[in-house]
Amino acid sequence: PMRHQHTKPSVRSVRGLTFIELLFVTSLFASTSAVILQSSIYMSSWWETATSQTDVRIVTQLAMETMTQELRQATRTATETPPNLVVVGPDQIQFYLPRDQDGNGTIIDANGETEWDLVTPIEYRYTPGQRRLSRFVGGVEQILASGVTAVAFADQTTDSSLYDDELSIQLTIERVTPHQQRTSATSRAIVATLSS
Repeated sequence: PMRHQHTKPSVRSVRGLTFIELLFVTSLFASTSAVILQSSIYMSSWWETATSQTDVRIVTQLAMETMTQELRQATRTATETPPNLVVVGPDQIQFYLPRDQDGNGTIIDANGETEWDLVTPIEYRYTPGQRRLSRFVGGVEQILASGVTAVAFADQTTDSSLYDDELSIQLTIERVTPHQQRTSATSRAIVATLSS
């Protein structure tokens, strides 16, 4: 007859994991968690930067579109009649817009001439200390953009590559994300004003 040998259960099966195995599993879990956390922080920072960059581009483009649409109605003529757009300085311009003065519902008078609002000049002004570009009409300020780091208005007197009726505008806006990443956008436009 064969005898059955009874084996004693191993220490391992009775006690579970050894201390070394527990340390290994814990360090593996900690390392994996650190990698996941670092990836999450990186992705969060990347997302904030990408979102901020998109926002800055949109704000820059909207401010430029607002200015260029309005400036296309201003004038730059040799006779200075109608009133000319004036580049007051590299960060400030002043101009007038056509306006129905005789109440006929159009900006053209009975003689076929454009009517101008000579009482209320419009001014675009950059305030570096406040980092904003504003539009002033009759002393009332409308902020076109904040976070502005640079604005440059130029005409033929400061940029010989421009024609008499052209104005160059350059606008730079910058933002800082919560993770201290700087994003900026610069836009430049050359506006052809009326030369009537």
